Amino acid sequence: RDAQVEALEVQNENLLYQSVLKYLLTAIRSNLYHPWYGSTLPSLIGSKVLGNTSTGIRQSVNTALTTFKALQDAQAKYQRVTAKERLFAVDNIAVSQSPTDPTVFYVQVNVRNYANEPVDISIAYTAPGTFALPGTNQISLGNY
Repeated sequence: RDAQVEALEVQNENLLYQSVLKYLLTAIRSNLYHPWYGSTLPSLIGSKVLGNTSTGIRQSVNTALTTFKALQDAQAKYQRVTAKERLFAVDNIAVSQSPTDPTVFYVQVNVRNYANEPVDISIAYTAPGTFALPGTNQISLGNY
């Protein structure tokens, strides 16, 4: 007899976590059919690091989560979205730069679902192909 494999369905706060993470890490306007889907976060990371990069990341995440919440509110009118799967509020967005690599940012998002349970979302992100220049992270690359 063949082993049967059942598909597992992501649900509750795990679905909220996955959905928020996907929304934040999808570049806005990258989907031809839904150009409004996503955030500007991928375009901010890896750009020239300035003093206000953390503020820009925080604003990008906040704007994206506001849009995501509105999307879920509209979805709930036509489709069942459980209280544990639905974004209710954003409690905190913290952004910090890696102390060893200035091209890496850590984003910690604390949200609550409609069941009033906290869901913590962590992102360690750097744009593909970026690297710290010699001397910017106090790590020697050898003799040159």
